[in-house]
Amino acid sequence: MDHGIRAISEKHHFKIFILDLTKTMQEIITLQGTNPFATILLSKATLATSLLALSLKNGEVLTASIDSKDAKTGKMITEFHDNHVRAYIQNPKFDITDEESKRFTNPYEWAWGTKGTLTINRQLRGYDPYVSKIALSSHGLDYDFMEFGRQSNQIQNLLMTMVALDKNWSVKKAVGLYIELLPNHTDDDIVYLEDKLQSTSIREQLLNEKDYETFLRILVPDAIKVGDNKISFRCTCNDEKIVDAIQLLGKQEITDMVKANEPAEVTCDFCKKKYLIAVSALQELIS
Repeated sequence: MDHGIRAISEKHHFKIFILDLTKTMQEIITLQGTNPFATILLSKATLATSLLALSLKNGEVLTASIDSKDAKTGKMITEFHDNHVRAYIQNPKFDITDEESKRFTNPYEWAWGTKGTLTINRQLRGYDPYVSKIALSSHGLDYDFMEFGRQSNQIQNLLMTMVALDKNWSVKKAVGLYIELLPNHTDDDIVYLEDKLQSTSIREQLLNEKDYETFLRILVPDAIKVGDNKISFRCTCNDEKIVDAIQLLGKQEITDMVKANEPAEVTCDFCKKKYLIAVSALQELIS
């Protein structure tokens, strides 16, 4: 089981979140059947979503959808709910030898695209669902998720995600760091944070670190840990959601399925579980 640490520096006025999703991403990429590029991109998107969601309360959900017209990955969806994570990529095995990729200095920009939108849906207790949309940039997924915090929440923040693959192209390490400045922060707090990040090889340390509390003390000595989330993969699909999805097909298509007189087979995009919907259940949808 993976875990995420939540901490706060009252002296320097910011929150710190550290997240290791290695085991979870190993399970997800096995289900999705991703190539190395897709593995890294889906892992980074899932890390970023989960870092933003670590402070959610029980029952609250954060879902991120990345949809770009020029993306080789197709749509990517990541979701965090009650310390459980799931993720989906539309084109897990896109052609990484495409000649078009040579026009890009950043191959990941070619893969995830820039002509699209990052959509974040937050379902918080006691509130209507809140949807934010951020235009994708050429600066990378970390930057785009940070822009969500700046534009939608008016929060100064830093987010970085790192993914290392082993010789078999599986996830060796998937880890991320998120720092959120509190409203009462000062310019001195920003200078302190910049000095720390410039003088410390954050990325290398995070990729090699196993004791994140030690890393936290090195990064911010006065930080106090306020929580430790145990995180794992779990899909939230069920029969009711599958039937709801079929209903979106429209009356005519469902009628054609009933006429075929065979159960409808539906596969969950996230966990690949197969559902068989009986003809009688299909008939009820159009009655």
